Amino acid sequence: MAVFGYFTKRAQQAIELARQAAVKAIQPFVGTVHLLQGLLLAGGNYPAEITDKVSTDYMEDVIRHLEMDVTLPQTNRGQLAMTPNARRLLELSVLESRRMGQSYVGTEIMMLTIVVTPRTFAATSILERNGVEMQKAAEALRAAIREQRGIQLNRPLPQTEKPEQRENQPPAPPMPPVPPQPGMPGPTQANAQRNQQRRNP
Repeated sequence: MAVFGYFTKRAQQAIELARQAAVKAIQPFVGTVHLLQGLLLAGGNYPAEITDKVSTDYMEDVIRHLEMDVTLPQTNRGQLAMTPNARRLLELSVLESRRMGQSYVGTEIMMLTIVVTPRTFAATSILERNGVEMQKAAEALRAAIREQRGIQLNRPLPQTEKPEQRENQPPAPPMPPVPPQPGMPGPTQANAQRNQQRRNP
């Protein structure tokens, strides 16, 4: 996927750990549950509201009992396919990073996307079943992301770089639009569906 270039190294590591979790369970796909496990294994500035209630050992047991109930796209032999919801989670993470004023997608943004997408992802349901207070977790994640962004904005320039040198540099290219996957709603439709779900729980 083209959006992978905007994921941090740790976020890409989380995606790779999700793939490894699927391989370990001898499953031919990577879903949102695998991605949640990958995020927990890769680590991040997650609130205790999540880490105290959902462990990696618990997630490993959940993954062992996963059943594939979706049609997967064709892939090259030996490669694992991402489920439509897993792809959508990554795409919504890019949109969430934009809303947070970020130019990249970190593990906290990915976890926030799972938390704020109600009744859509299996990973979201796992958090809810284990007693995670979703609004509390979302607020803590947003605070951590804002704090992280503030640290980066206030970081002093290296001694070899002068302020005027930074000002003369061309702006970073904008993040590309997220193309909708076949059979999946685009960002506008996804937002409309999310609002409809909130009005009609």
